[in-house]
Amino acid sequence: MPASIAVYRRKVAELDGLIEQLRAVRAQVGAQLLRAEAELPHGPEPRCELGTEKAIGKATGKATEEGE
Repeated sequence: MPASIAVYRRKVAELDGLIEQLRAVRAQVGAQLLRAEAELPHGPEPRCELGTEKAIGKATGKATEEGE
């Protein structure tokens, strides 16, 4: 086997290990986020204002009672 193929295989194995580490860290941060959101009195805030009445009024140019 040429040396270059062995180098590529080692690099791929190294990348696989790093990807697994990132997945583990992401899982931890995701769990922390869920715990933090669960502690909010009214649940998590909307991640996008497009779902709110105020945003709908802004998008359409029509004022709503709540979002004037």
